[in-house]
Amino acid sequence: MQRAALRAASVTFLIAGAAFVARFSGTAAGGADSSGYLNSARLLADGRLSEPVRAVPGVPVAEYPPGAFVPLGMRPGVRPGTAAPTYPVGLPLHIAAAALVVGLDRAPVVVNVLAWIAAVALVYRLARLLALQRRPSAAAALVFAVFPVTVLQSVRVMSDVLAAAWCLAAVFFALRARTRRREAAAAGACLAVAILVRPTDVLLAPALAIALGGSPALLALAAAGGAPLLAALGGYNLAEYGRLFTTGYTGIAPTIALANLPGGALHFVRWLATFLGPPALALFGYGAWRAFRGERNQAVLVTWAGVMVGFYALYEPSLAGWWRLRFLLPALPAIVLGAVLAGRDLRDGARRTWGARPVLRRAAASTLAACLLWSLAASAYWTLSRRPWEVGRSEEIYPRCVAWAERRLPANAALVGMQTTGAVDFYGRLPVARYDLLDERAYRRFVAAARAAGTPLFALLFRNDRLEFDRRWPGEWVRLDGLGEASLWELRGAPAPSPRP
Repeated sequence: MQRAALRAASVTFLIAGAAFVARFSGTAAGGADSSGYLNSARLLADGRLSEPVRAVPGVPVAEYPPGAFVPLGMRPGVRPGTAAPTYPVGLPLHIAAAALVVGLDRAPVVVNVLAWIAAVALVYRLARLLALQRRPSAAAALVFAVFPVTVLQSVRVMSDVLAAAWCLAAVFFALRARTRRREAAAAGACLAVAILVRPTDVLLAPALAIALGGSPALLALAAAGGAPLLAALGGYNLAEYGRLFTTGYTGIAPTIALANLPGGALHFVRWLATFLGPPALALFGYGAWRAFRGERNQAVLVTWAGVMVGFYALYEPSLAGWWRLRFLLPALPAIVLGAVLAGRDLRDGARRTWGARPVLRRAAASTLAACLLWSLAASAYWTLSRRPWEVGRSEEIYPRCVAWAERRLPANAALVGMQTTGAVDFYGRLPVARYDLLDERAYRRFVAAARAAGTPLFALLFRNDRLEFDRRWPGEWVRLDGLGEASLWELRGAPAPSPRP
């Protein structure tokens, strides 16, 4: 009876959670991330890898800095005059596949809902595979589901929850391959998809090797399972970026430094302790000791979490703000499950030691249950107080702004901007110029060429654009109107000289 009640409660929670994600998921191509992923999905849905840059009449693209006419979230393609996606192809592939059924407008919601369901369900299934009982397994899944960053990334056009789902699937099949050898190939295929979604998910490989027991036969099966997808990824990179192992990301190397490690580790510990509670991290630490002593399941979880956390502690952009824990989301299940598994081992040890003392045995079990409830309560509290689900639809202003601006502008106009350019590429028809990628000389040449061709210039700016735009290009930009945090400007006079520092 209890088993049936738990199953009914779990199904009810999954349905309610899926409805919640669907209700608050954003679908708009807005800033760099969402417009980059959706423009890539649009290209894939159209059967294309890149697209020609929209030319500003009278302005030769080749005479300006690379990317000057490429929208945010895209980068210059291999062929001159083209734009290619910046972001990994995995999430756009999922969105394009969903678009075949529900259309591109609804596809992000479908992907968000399915990724959330898969991730939460797989946390539970993996916990059961690790021999945890049903209640602690369900509690672990619930902690992951209500974790503030899980909620935040579940309602955005972002890859983090999807990456977590595929990493979970890879470890699940790798552990099952101990008794079902063929599932090693499924583990390799899932890891390959995770790498398509986020290239740094390759960091999961050492944990997968431990889960497979280091068996050459199982490792070969896993490699065979992932090889076709990784070969396809290499072909995509070659066609898109000109090199087999190159991605759309550029300029990342300087942001990775050993000097970031102490501050990065403290940053992650601080926020994980806030959202999960210090006891969870203490239990995970005990699990690490158990892994060092040879406990194989803990070795899988500790390696999974440790390698990913260690890498992102070196990565400077991941070290500002609680929401940057999104980089660790594929490792979060390992931290939660490692803590619960360590708690189970401590409870079992207490039973063996204090079997003849029921009071002490029950006290130990109650203490460990309280640690799990602490994690659940902490995550729920911070999620409710920060209301991260409200971020999902925060970019719905972008399509409205693009439609509003283009209704007011002549057909031969060109738009100057930065933050809005990805949305203009997705929803609009006008060519764009990136003010942030034009130096003063190039900017003046661009203005002169556009005027000589009779192309009127306008700027579509958000609040976070305005100060930088004004600093770079003071002059006769006249504000025409505003909509929300967006404003539309027209260049009427010659630009004034830039102020000298």
